[in-house]
Amino acid sequence: MLDNYFEYIVNIFISFKNCFDIKIVCSYLMIVFSFLFNLDAVDALAGLTIIILFDFITAIWANKKCGVQIESKKAIRSAFKVLVYGILISSSHLTDKALGITDWKISLEFAMTSFLFISELISIIENVGLMGYMIPKKMLNSLKNYTGSCDCKLK
Repeated sequence: MLDNYFEYIVNIFISFKNCFDIKIVCSYLMIVFSFLFNLDAVDALAGLTIIILFDFITAIWANKKCGVQIESKKAIRSAFKVLVYGILISSSHLTDKALGITDWKISLEFAMTSFLFISELISIIENVGLMGYMIPKKMLNSLKNYTGSCDCKLK
């Protein structure tokens, strides 16, 4: 009987140890995250991730409507898009910090995040147009002109 209680108490301490390890790992990840990203912009990062998900969903929907085969290579591209966008935003944030940019009207990080939001919005609008729904073409053209979008490939 006493052995069961002892085993129960030991299991409780083991679970606390596992929880403590998780807390330490989360703390280290939070330190790294706060270094790489502006913690005031976490809402923007979450919003960008969600808008990438919306783009992914509308792209799948548009391909299904058009009868285009969905390739796993294109689906995996969306996952890498989150990583690449994170690198761009983090690089902009670190550049702001390294150069001490405080007197500009907007930061490089804000400009980069805004550009990425707009490019995702353009993609979503185009996908909705491919689905056969009406889209605001003037707004789409204005957004494309604003971002400098073109069909050319960089070399």
